Amino acid sequence: MTQTLSSTTDKLSTVASGLASLVWWEFNGTAITPADLRIRVAAAGLDAATVRDIDPTDAVRQAVREFRRHEGKRVTMEAQVAYEDANHIVVNLLTLTQQSRERIAKLPTDEMVWDKVAQAWHTSGLTADAAVLRANAAELATYLDGNSVRDLLVVPSMARAHSFTLRRGMHVVPHATCAPVLEMQGALAGLDTFRVQVAQVQAGQGWETPLAEASRTELRNDLDELRVQIEGWRDMAKRVRSDTQEHVLARFSSIAQRAALYREALAVAVEDIEADVAEMQALAEDIIAGKEAEADSRTTTRKAEQAAAPASTPQAARRAALRAMSAAQLGTLWGALGDGEQPSDREALVEALASAMEAQAA
Repeated sequence: MTQTLSSTTDKLSTVASGLASLVWWEFNGTAITPADLRIRVAAAGLDAATVRDIDPTDAVRQAVREFRRHEGKRVTMEAQVAYEDANHIVVNLLTLTQQSRERIAKLPTDEMVWDKVAQAWHTSGLTADAAVLRANAAELATYLDGNSVRDLLVVPSMARAHSFTLRRGMHVVPHATCAPVLEMQGALAGLDTFRVQVAQVQAGQGWETPLAEASRTELRNDLDELRVQIEGWRDMAKRVRSDTQEHVLARFSSIAQRAALYREALAVAVEDIEADVAEMQALAEDIIAGKEAEADSRTTTRKAEQAAAPASTPQAARRAALRAMSAAQLGTLWGALGDGEQPSDREALVEALASAMEAQAA
């Protein structure tokens, strides 16, 4: 652990001399247990608790999504979740048959049932394909693949470093915030199936303009997403949820923080973006306050209407219930409770039935 942290410190001193760092990663055939990854993460000085254990049921779902049997280039077998409830997942293995040039039939050929409570196969299937799917699910439940390592470790580290995208697969991190990336790189050092590359960008080599344009584009895209979300609040008929408010305001804070960082580290002109952040945040707060006022007004009106409404009596409630009945239902009641000929007028019938019911209850 001391060696890893020392290596990170040495790299930081080198990074500090550059304009920024270019970061990219690649993986192929990655398979590492959560326990082994936690050891690496802890040795790099990071929080090992962020590497969670694999949920076996999630592994089954992934195995089903990814299962294919091929004959040449043609898919001849796939798996599909046929039914799922709180306790079980029913998986069908489907044979794909080419019935015509434009039609492929999917015929169930085997069934498997996963018990989510026992975390085991209740029905394991009878075919060799079922055995392959079970083996795939067992491997996915044991080992993290490259996508999982990326999502658990790489992406959060890049977010903490306030990175932005230069182009697909290539990211930029200002040297002032590069520490999380170097710690993450240290955690994965020596893992041949997953490599994180960090290259220094020096000033005066023509990088300033493309980095400035890329950082502004990413900030603008984030602002545009927020604008769409906030404008959507106008048509809502209820309050803006408190957790939504917190999330949006946190995103405003993040954009403002990143803009200030890019201005200082990369000499990016962000005054217009900072002005738009302030304007949009004020707009969001105005809409939130307006929705709160609308909700309070509706509550006040409803309470006033309830207070002004005449108190309902058992007699009034009984007549209201009778008025809601069909003619056939009223006729049946008259046959049981009435005396003499049934009134032809509906309101008179309701009143006569109500009086009969009240007399019976007295």
